[in-house]
Amino acid sequence: MQNTITEKIGNYAFHNCIKITGTIRLPDTLKYLGDNAFYGCQKISGQFIVPRDLEYIGINCFKDVGFNKIDFTRNIAIEAILDNAFMNCKKMSGGLVFPSTLKYVGPNAFNGCEYITNIVLNEGLEFVGTNAFSNLKSYKDNN
Repeated sequence: MQNTITEKIGNYAFHNCIKITGTIRLPDTLKYLGDNAFYGCQKISGQFIVPRDLEYIGINCFKDVGFNKIDFTRNIAIEAILDNAFMNCKKMSGGLVFPSTLKYVGPNAFNGCEYITNIVLNEGLEFVGTNAFSNLKSYKDNN
């Protein structure tokens, strides 16, 4: 039997795991990323391609991680990105284009992601928390 993660990564699963380096690839069948799952894994880098079926990104899930880009283009299910989920991912750059399924972006979700240049929100979005997109030094308002 092969060891695989199919639907859920629980709370604190890889918290402060300094030995995880480079790009992480998660299966498209993943639906849930728990609170603090990868928080403090500063050596994770590269692009994070959001899995196709991912619905939920927990509190502090990727806080202080070294991603340089997040790509939602394959995702068809995300509903919630909770508080501080990508806070202080200081190397993250480029744009964020969220799928139409996204309903909730928690407080400070992308706060401190200094090099994000643009954000495209969808019409179905119901809630954007306080400071969700604060401290984006490179942001360019296209309106």
